[in-house]
Amino acid sequence: MISYLQGKILSKSDKTIILVVNDIGYQVFLSPLFLERLKINQDLSVFIYPHIKEDGWDFYGFETEEDLEFFKLLLTVSGIGPKSALNIVSGAKINDIKKAIITGDELVFQKITGVGKKNAEKIIMELKNKIAPDFIKGKVTIGTTEENLGDWQTIEALTSLGYNEYQVRNAVKKIPANITSVNERIKEALKILGGK
Repeated sequence: MISYLQGKILSKSDKTIILVVNDIGYQVFLSPLFLERLKINQDLSVFIYPHIKEDGWDFYGFETEEDLEFFKLLLTVSGIGPKSALNIVSGAKINDIKKAIITGDELVFQKITGVGKKNAEKIIMELKNKIAPDFIKGKVTIGTTEENLGDWQTIEALTSLGYNEYQVRNAVKKIPANITSVNERIKEALKILGGK
C-alpha cells in the first residue's frame, strides 16, 4: 500500500498535482491551501491516502501525518467520502475542527464547502467520543496557547460568562494543580477573579 511519495511536481491544476517519482507520474489530490503554495518543478514529499475504486485509484496527499490521520478519521463517518473529508481538513485548522466536534459547534462545519447541517451533525455525533480522549491524554493547541482539556473548558466557561479572556487565563494559571475537577477549577478561578 502506498503511504508516502517523494518526487518532483510536473504539473498542477486547481485540485491536483502530477508528482513524478522514479519516472512515474502520480496524480495526487491536495487541499487548496496546500496546493496554492506549491510550484511546478518543486521537490515535494507527501503522506498519501490511496482510495481504491472500481475504475482505478485516487491518491490524496497531506503535508503532515496528523492531517492524514484526521482525514482517515473523517472517513469513518457515514456519508463522508474522500473529497468531503479533504474539504474539511483544508477548511479550518485541525485543532479548531476538533474543538468544534467536542463542543458541538456545527457552524464551523457549515462554513466549509460541501458540508451541510446533516453532515455536520453526523461528524459531531460520530467523532465526539473518538476525539475527546485525545484531548484528555495530552495537550491541544487552541489559538496560540497550549492548554489541557480541563483548563480549556474552564476558560471557555468563564469567557462565556463575560469575563475577559486574558484575566481568565491568568487566573487559571494560579489554580493549584491538585484541583482537577473542571467544576472545582471554575469555582477556584472565580474566587481568584473576585480577589477572594
